[in-house]
Amino acid sequence: MAGIGTGRRARLPAVLMAAALALAGRAAAAGISGAAGPVVERVLPRLAVAAGAAALPEGAALTLLERYFPARSAALPQSPPVSQPELSAPAEAPSAAEPALEPPEIDPRYRGVLLSETMLGTESAVCWPIGAGYLRNYTDIPRATLDAALSQPLSLTPKADGRVEVLIMHTHATESYEAYDAAVYDTRNSWRTTDNNENMVAVGDALADALTAAGIGVVHDTQQFDYPSYNGSYDRAAEVIRQYQARYPDLQLILDVHRDGIQRDASTIVKPVTEIDGEAAAQIMILCGSDSSIPDWGENLRTAAAVTNLLETRYPSLMRPIFFSTGRYNMDLSGHLLLLEFGSQANTLEEALTSARLTGAALADWLKELAAR
Repeated sequence: MAGIGTGRRARLPAVLMAAALALAGRAAAAGISGAAGPVVERVLPRLAVAAGAAALPEGAALTLLERYFPARSAALPQSPPVSQPELSAPAEAPSAAEPALEPPEIDPRYRGVLLSETMLGTESAVCWPIGAGYLRNYTDIPRATLDAALSQPLSLTPKADGRVEVLIMHTHATESYEAYDAAVYDTRNSWRTTDNNENMVAVGDALADALTAAGIGVVHDTQQFDYPSYNGSYDRAAEVIRQYQARYPDLQLILDVHRDGIQRDASTIVKPVTEIDGEAAAQIMILCGSDSSIPDWGENLRTAAAVTNLLETRYPSLMRPIFFSTGRYNMDLSGHLLLLEFGSQANTLEEALTSARLTGAALADWLKELAAR
């Protein structure tokens, strides 16, 4: 089956911003210069974020826009996804040199603020503790209904005997991170790359390695469902998930590994980070859907709650509150599909890899404990 395994693709330039960059080139050719030039260059990356959000399925566009443009998102309607043009792959670029120890100087015109924060749950009408973690409710479903769903037993029945029981995949594989741990960033950064050494596939590799080392059977799909087109990535991922379910009938967990995008304002991004055993680790958030097409969204929520409690108990402050939304996110395919957000665009890859290794070790122990019951 195409995509099975952990083989790496050749290094390619980040391309999901190609359309915006092409527009910039046309604007420059048309004579846009002087004071207008920087404005165009600053605006176009944000147009690309909006275009990507429009392509997301089942209400996920609103979720993404709420994260990037929180002050404006409340009035946005949940409109159907808007198609976008297919992007053609550019010619292969030479491999990049090893990164410098110090971040490069950024032109003041493109310099943004990067904030590091440890994001913890705070009890409110829409956010409350569940075990060691928290749940934040972005739906109209009452708390009493959610609490009732959470009170039911979880139906996981792993064997933890080496058979393939965990699928790791990436609906948005080309999501990537900041190259440097710094207080500023380049606002022209797209945080997308097709290089599997730098994107979510690398995070999935670290997660898979930790599980495999502990004796848990894992299959890691490295396909880039969001390349060359972001539009339709969830549908393409769904088709492959079904193939794996048919091939591996003992699958217990499906881990869709992403990273979040947190933008405080037009030029400020936020890094959710904590320290675990002396190491900086990207905080993790689980996104859980409640779309009417999901046969039992309660089972997905119970799975999310169990894993959040597991990780927060073992590594206090690693987990952000569960993001319970109206979306689907392919959770109609399994009651045990977890959409895991490892940090945000403001984290470094190494911080995300640290979190992935911690998560893999904890999940392995948990599955073994469930199997022993």
